[in-house]
Amino acid sequence: MADGGGAELEILEERAAASRRRLETHPEDAEAWIQLGLALAGQGAYAEAEAPLRRGLVNLALNTPARQALAECLLRRGDLSQAIHQLERVLRAEPANTAAFRRLVDTYTACRDRTALLDVLDRWIAVDPGSPELRWERGTMRLMEGRLREGWEDIEARFEIPDQVVSFMGPFSQPRWNGEPFPGKTLLLHWEQGLGDTIMFVRYASRVKALGGRVVAVVQPMLVDLVATCEGIDDVVADEAPLPPFDLHLPLMSLPRVFGTEEATIPAEIPYLGIPPHAPNRDALHGVLSVPTQRVRIGYAWTGSPRHLNNAIRSMPFDKVARLEALSGVAWHCFQMPPPEALPLPSVPLGPLLSTFSDTAYALSFMDLVITVDTALAHVAGALGLPTFLVLPFGSEWRWQWDRPDSPWYPTMRIYRQPAPGDWDTPIDEMLADLSAEG
Repeated sequence: MADGGGAELEILEERAAASRRRLETHPEDAEAWIQLGLALAGQGAYAEAEAPLRRGLVNLALNTPARQALAECLLRRGDLSQAIHQLERVLRAEPANTAAFRRLVDTYTACRDRTALLDVLDRWIAVDPGSPELRWERGTMRLMEGRLREGWEDIEARFEIPDQVVSFMGPFSQPRWNGEPFPGKTLLLHWEQGLGDTIMFVRYASRVKALGGRVVAVVQPMLVDLVATCEGIDDVVADEAPLPPFDLHLPLMSLPRVFGTEEATIPAEIPYLGIPPHAPNRDALHGVLSVPTQRVRIGYAWTGSPRHLNNAIRSMPFDKVARLEALSGVAWHCFQMPPPEALPLPSVPLGPLLSTFSDTAYALSFMDLVITVDTALAHVAGALGLPTFLVLPFGSEWRWQWDRPDSPWYPTMRIYRQPAPGDWDTPIDEMLADLSAEG
């Protein structure tokens, strides 16, 4: 798998180099500009890709792959209105372009423009009524609206989407589990999508265990020891390690559907994860964090993985985070990963000591409060039952729903939202006021 990715990257680098050589002698070659932009975008260099894509599209306006790549560049830097403009141009040229519809739905969701979102879904239904992508998008919208039971049914369509990897396990010859008792058998629960999803849905393990025999979880390597603290799990296996024998399997994100979860029946008993007894850097963290202090310990993170499609939208600007320094009596602890070169607040930099989420959980156990954007840290803090302030962009993921200030998944979480795209000052003002009032 890694070799294939390396080979693809090498091909993209060669294409970029060839395009640059062509442009040295033919600077007006629109196709060469587009090929350069596509190669750079394929490597994830979206900031560099935007200019050559724009240059090429001046003369090759109907090149829809280039226009979609340009839209992605715009989304990655948070320019939603221009990204929408580009995606709508793609759909005018190709009215059945599924990828453009999918990204447009994501973007209108981020804008919280429900009217436009419904319009896009209607247009998509008209050209492709049986689309699994459409059922997935409808499902996430239903989840956003709190229509959970309907939403879980719809998002099962994710496994029918061509060329989209949502689960990194299987296919298996063993049957999927549908919620029936399984005494004397072994059920394999396997991760899919992100670290936060694994942390969020492993909470069902105790309910699964009550119905049968052995429960084995396959999770991302960084989560193995943390997930092992979850009640109901008999064994935890790191992804890509050899699997033990098993009789049934199910992706973690399918558990809410199996249990018919509605808001009133969400397994929200906390904490459902504990502090792992072994953490790679436990001794070093203890040395840093066990020093007595009269100040309130607050852990924070302001951005997530740069690989996340909407990381630019969900991340707080450096200067906005720095405004939190107005709080007095705080000992700030930075949980940002990877460790940043500079910090927006005078902080204890914990990043270099956070090798796995076992380290993260241990460090969090010393905190009085966690302030974070929508990243895995929020889920770990919530699962541990720690007071957590989650700061969200104007348009957020389905799991946080539309407008609520709390989360039925994490009872100790308080949500602060942008009232308009790009407005981080308002949620920070609200946090500062609340913290000041609480002393």
